[in-house]
Amino acid sequence: EDPDNPGDGNGDVEPDNPGDSSGDTYDPNMIYVAGDTVVYNGSTYKAKWWTKGGAAPDTNQAWEKISGGDGGGTGSADAYNAAKAYVGGDRVMYEGHIYQAKWWTRGNTPGSSDVWELIE
Repeated sequence: EDPDNPGDGNGDVEPDNPGDSSGDTYDPNMIYVAGDTVVYNGSTYKAKWWTKGGAAPDTNQAWEKISGGDGGGTGSADAYNAAKAYVGGDRVMYEGHIYQAKWWTRGNTPGSSDVWELIE
């Protein structure tokens, strides 16, 4: 791993400060290529293609969430974001409820669209 270029395409990104308790490795000023992984707000994301800057991984379509920070389960989901695209199986939290996407969607509000199934 090259410490001066954690986004060198080798598939892993080391934190700049391993002692940092947040554990985040995402740097909005870094260039990432397909396959690079980062931790952002306790979740791990993998770059789908070349990306630099822009929105954080939790709202940027260049990133795929590959693991959550809370262990998953029916009680866990990220907050719904109308600008983000979701695929079947993705779960979101909206107005205190968890919904699961039945198929690809973007901009369809949980609870008012057939694409979302109420989980809890």
